[in-house]
Amino acid sequence: MSNTIDAARPQTGHDVIHTRSPHDPAGHVPVDTLLAWWSGALRRTADAKHAGQPVDVEDYWTELAVGTRLAREVTAGRWVVVARLLRAGAIRDWWQVGTALNMTGPDTVAGFAVWLAGQVHLYQQIGIGVTAAEAEELTGLADAIGGAR
Repeated sequence: MSNTIDAARPQTGHDVIHTRSPHDPAGHVPVDTLLAWWSGALRRTADAKHAGQPVDVEDYWTELAVGTRLAREVTAGRWVVVARLLRAGAIRDWWQVGTALNMTGPDTVAGFAVWLAGQVHLYQQIGIGVTAAEAEELTGLADAIGGAR
């Protein structure tokens, strides 16, 4: 197979794919399909090593590129979830959120603030994201949370 995925061809989680870019193929690919591609490349390299066979380096590239895309996909909505937790009154301190995100409390506060500012900018530019009023509400909720400030 080539170094790219044929985005026009229907993909299944069982296809052997090779890619060197987390952007290939473009567009939406379900997370379960990405996981199958990534784990397939990982399994093929482990099987080849175990059998004493040469490893196809394209599987290493695929593991790296698809793993990067998979990580991006599964973490893309984390700040939205933090906003939902804030609105639900479910956060007692920023260290709690930091633990869930594998971040420090201060890094969590900073990350949320950067995300929120970006969402306001996005809303101002194209009408999707967070309105200024929503940002003010979320900032107030965030400021009321103890710890890490």
